[in-house]
Amino acid sequence: MVPNRPVSDLKLITIGSKNNVPQPGHHYYMFHLASDQADKPFCFEESVGGGHTAGGGAICLALHELDAWPGEWRDHLTKAGCGWVADVIDSRRDDDTQSVVDEILKRHGSF
Repeated sequence: MVPNRPVSDLKLITIGSKNNVPQPGHHYYMFHLASDQADKPFCFEESVGGGHTAGGGAICLALHELDAWPGEWRDHLTKAGCGWVADVIDSRRDDDTQSVVDEILKRHGSF
C-alpha cells in the first residue's frame, strides 16, 4: 500500500460489513479486498461512532502479515459477518496471494 494513501482512494470490494452494537449505535467492522493492492489486498476497516473522524481506521495487509497484526484478523472477520474468509485463508496458506483472493471472490459470489 502506498504510504499515507487513504482507504477511500483504494478500489475496494466489500466482502463483509456488520454493525456490532444495538441500534442506534454505530460500530461497524468491515472486510474488503483491495483490488489495486496486489501485495496487500486484505483490508480490515472499523468505523466507530459514525465514521473515521469519530473513531476507527483501516489497514491493508499481505497474507504473510495477518498473524503478526495485533488486530486479531479472524475475530475481525467474524465481526464483519464473513468469518468464512478465515477458513479460506487458513486452508490455502501455501497458495499464492492471488489464488487466495480469487477463492474468496468465488465464494463471496455464491452467497
